[in-house]
Amino acid sequence: MVKFPSDITSLQNLQTLQINENQLESLPESIGELKNLAELYLRQNNLKSLPESIGYLTELQVLELTTNKLTSLPETIGNLKNLKELIICGNNLTSLPESIGDLSELEVLNLYNNKLTSLPESIGNLKKLKELSVNKNNLTSLPKTIGNLTNLEILELTFNNIEVLPDSIGELSRLQKLFLDYNSLRNLPDDIKNLRNIQLLHLARNNLTTFPESICKLNSLTLLNLAGNKLSLLPECIGNLSKLKTLDLKSNQLSELPNSIDKLTSLQVLDLGNNKFEYLPERICYIDTLQILKLYGNQLKDLPGNIMELKNLHYLDISDSDLYSFSPAVKEWLKEFDEKATLYVYSRGKSA
Repeated sequence: MVKFPSDITSLQNLQTLQINENQLESLPESIGELKNLAELYLRQNNLKSLPESIGYLTELQVLELTTNKLTSLPETIGNLKNLKELIICGNNLTSLPESIGDLSELEVLNLYNNKLTSLPESIGNLKKLKELSVNKNNLTSLPKTIGNLTNLEILELTFNNIEVLPDSIGELSRLQKLFLDYNSLRNLPDDIKNLRNIQLLHLARNNLTTFPESICKLNSLTLLNLAGNKLSLLPECIGNLSKLKTLDLKSNQLSELPNSIDKLTSLQVLDLGNNKFEYLPERICYIDTLQILKLYGNQLKDLPGNIMELKNLHYLDISDSDLYSFSPAVKEWLKEFDEKATLYVYSRGKSA
């Protein structure tokens, strides 16, 4: 279907309209006559623009435009006072109109895979927004008004070019999940420590050279991903993260762990792959909750002599280690472990 069926606009009581996976190139101005429309789904078409009359759909609650060819949105989009979900993934948007901030009921805004270089200041007016996804765009910064989104629970910003976060990000008091993988961050603002409810923090593949100690005050964290940075040391304060279950530190420049590592009393998954470890402290074996330990890509000369104390461990990857230098006791334990759990010793994916 290339052309929008004109007779549809006469259906005055229509509440849901789905025209997905067609070849629609445009919408008629008459679409604004569907005064009772609550949900409009137009995924996978060839729409290059929206008519100004889209703003007359004042009862609209869901607008789904994923995988079209939109380069901009009309200012009248701000008239959709009842809109709760706006999903425009996989288009060619280079900017958003300031009127986006007039969507006072908006709870979900998904702009994944566009060409946005910035977000308008007015985005801070979206007081009811719970989820904001701007993954895979060209953002270099965020507006200070981002901190006004005090109901935001999920913020996704992966695959951008963000170098600095505004201090106001610390005002997102209800934020639970923050995704910042694949950006250009060199540090974090100290105010990040105020994200008291954050549970998941993803910072993989940035340019961090030192561990931001403000993270140590995020007492609700259950997952911390710092893979693919340039960290050479971890601070002692990391032991404060007593609720942490997953810690991903692969592909950094670490050669030692802090004494406080055993204070991570909820830790289940620890990934230290592709670092510079030759030895691990015995303290790591005091974490009796540990289930998965990944040490591949290091040059380990031995494992701690008390490794057998990790009673809940069921997955161990020590690929690329110098097994010949391991102590007899550790070698014997590895044989026993391999009989009841998963052990990787040589190249990735080959079990010993």
